Amino acid sequence: MQEILLCLALYLVFGLENLWPIIQKREWKYFKIVLPVYLVTLGLNLYIIRNGDGNMSLTGIIERLLSGFVK
Repeated sequence: MQEILLCLALYLVFGLENLWPIIQKREWKYFKIVLPVYLVTLGLNLYIIRNGDGNMSLTGIIERLLSGFVK
């Protein structure tokens, strides 16, 4: 649980630090690209923390996600 809170806190701090200038400059096209990247990496990090698979590769994660849709 502590790892999840730490991950969320770091994403909040660094995300706001990087995204705030983009919002202030109203660069919405860039924002629409960067925000999903942040959300996907946050989701992958939380998935890895939750399952305890620190050595899992990105390919393994994609295979698990796709096998859920195929079945």
